[in-house]
Amino acid sequence: MKKYIFIPVLVIILSCQPTVDYEKDKEAIMAVIQAEGDAFVAEEKERLYDLFIQDDLNVRLGFGGKSYTITKGWDDVKSIYDEYYANSMEGLVSRNSKDNSIVRISKNTAWVICDNIWDWEYQDREGRWSNVEVVFLEKMNSEWKISFMSFLPAPGTQLDKDNLNKARKELLEGLNTNDIDRFMAMLTEDHVTYPPGVEAMDNRENYRVWQEARIKGMENYDVEGDFQLIKTDMYSGIAYDRFVMKVVLTPKTGGESMEIRSQGIWIWKKIGGGQWALAEAIWNDF
Repeated sequence: MKKYIFIPVLVIILSCQPTVDYEKDKEAIMAVIQAEGDAFVAEEKERLYDLFIQDDLNVRLGFGGKSYTITKGWDDVKSIYDEYYANSMEGLVSRNSKDNSIVRISKNTAWVICDNIWDWEYQDREGRWSNVEVVFLEKMNSEWKISFMSFLPAPGTQLDKDNLNKARKELLEGLNTNDIDRFMAMLTEDHVTYPPGVEAMDNRENYRVWQEARIKGMENYDVEGDFQLIKTDMYSGIAYDRFVMKVVLTPKTGGESMEIRSQGIWIWKKIGGGQWALAEAIWNDF
């Protein structure tokens, strides 16, 4: 008889084990992850910081360019947010949202992968950018808290391609209309240009003077241009355009037209807000 005594007891014990309400926990977990973005935008620091497990094992994994950083310990993780606030852009309006989430829950632990999307407006411009967010959470006193967070670059997304196409179009329209301020706004601060037969220009003022001279030199011509993009290679935060271009100059006073053919490379870098700016330009005539 003794060997049967424990069966009812075992059934009782198993029936008393807590069960995971997946949908309820998933909703609570995504609410925490969304609250992190919302509180960050609103600069509600106490609300933001309360979403994290504030111990020495809280970790943030960051990626930038070709390198990465591991920030370990709540004090150091918190300092990342403090640095953001210290360098915030006045007048920037942004909104955060999450999409395409995958959630794994195992009792009191969970992980999430989702698209982290930012829509922004700044100085009469607007845009959208996104990356991949990875979060680990633990349930503490019935509340989910963040123990690990990382944002991974997502090169080659449709959003990146759309933003790059928009930046390229803006640059070309500025060049075609000789609107110096317009196309210079599409350059990085450390932009370098390598024109044919001219020393490289890594100074924006020198570049502006060179462009002014180019524009003045074409005042007596009717100009027709044709730009053809051959290919674009896109990586994390950087993209390469290969192109060919034809410019036909016809003297306004009459005479034969002159045709100039060029081939070149544009190197783009992704800057704040997921936007692209031209970092380097090199071409030659043929």
